[in-house]
Amino acid sequence: MSENNNIKFVNDLLQSALSKAGNVSNPLRTTFEQKLLDAGLSINQAAVNLKIDNKQLDKILDGKLSQFDIISLEKIADFLEIPTAQIAEMYFYLLRQSHEPELRDAKRRSYILNTFDLSILKKIKFIDSISDLEKIEARLLHFFNLKNIQDYKNEAVSVAYSSGARKSKSGFSRSLWFRTAQESFEGLENPYTYDREKLFEYIPYIRWYSQDTKNGLFQVVRSLFKLGVTVIYVPSIREAHVRGATFAVNGKPAIAITDYTDFYPTIWFVLLHELFHVLFDWEEILINTFHVSGDDEFYSQNESAANDFARKYFASDEDLAVFSENIRNIAFITEFAAQNNVHPSFYHVFYAYENSKTEPSIWGRIRKHMPDINEALTPLIKVEWDTPNSLSEITKIRKKKVYNL
Repeated sequence: MSENNNIKFVNDLLQSALSKAGNVSNPLRTTFEQKLLDAGLSINQAAVNLKIDNKQLDKILDGKLSQFDIISLEKIADFLEIPTAQIAEMYFYLLRQSHEPELRDAKRRSYILNTFDLSILKKIKFIDSISDLEKIEARLLHFFNLKNIQDYKNEAVSVAYSSGARKSKSGFSRSLWFRTAQESFEGLENPYTYDREKLFEYIPYIRWYSQDTKNGLFQVVRSLFKLGVTVIYVPSIREAHVRGATFAVNGKPAIAITDYTDFYPTIWFVLLHELFHVLFDWEEILINTFHVSGDDEFYSQNESAANDFARKYFASDEDLAVFSENIRNIAFITEFAAQNNVHPSFYHVFYAYENSKTEPSIWGRIRKHMPDINEALTPLIKVEWDTPNSLSEITKIRKKKVYNL
């Protein structure tokens, strides 16, 4: 191939690339930098994780990598009397063959970067660094009991969360929370039969247990288990906007609750909200295998009925009116709550919710009336994201200490 033809060939390639990229001056760098933005990574972090020298990566992105000897390829192509594109294809095939272990490693690393939002994992303290992919992979494999990182495919949430390439931080966070909850149920085989009528009969008594801020929730969870309803705690992820979820596990209800706020009453609110879905949406849950409750536009199903039920279960409109009139009389509120078999903190939370728009500081003011939510959750085996245990290890502990299995 002559020098003029060579120049024309390269120019044609460049023009084609520019055309496909919408006439972006450097489509490779632009695409790469957008990827960094989506993944929440710096170019230095990407270079470290992909095992590419930082300076070399810059040269590649700018098309200035001197080691790629296209002139030599041109000479070989001329000698063999074949098109340059063909010799380039043959050359890259040889490169792939000779660097197969390195490319396989690169594919694994890219899978981790594309599947997991490392910035979110670090934020929730699941990992302590986003620059050591070997350590991150080991952590994920252990936690989810995986043999291969590519077994984490989000298949269980593909319909709800559009599995595959991460669309958003909230999408990844939901997927992580959902998968953790779902896999936590796999080893919990509830031996009791689910009986809807008995659940109906038991629900009126749940409110009474809210007064016991240390063991009340634990006792309710144990009682529900014997009614065929399994309840576990999964730590919250703020970006997920998830309050709780109800699953169909072996044909029985399984509820995951989370402390999406730090207020004691909300964990009970979530439980009653999900029990409403068990009672009135169970057939639909059986078909879809799950129902997720949250607080943003993602959740298309109407949650107002379940919210209304949970709120009025703990505090009727009349009760809140009495509370409003006597809000500064703590002794009266304490006695009034005891008469209604509910912890007084519920009135403070529901009142704050209804008045937070006109009194933005109200949430801070009611904290002094809130019991420590950790005391209620600890008996349920309150596991945080930085736990050293795997999900299967956590399940074994719960089976013994919570459900007496």
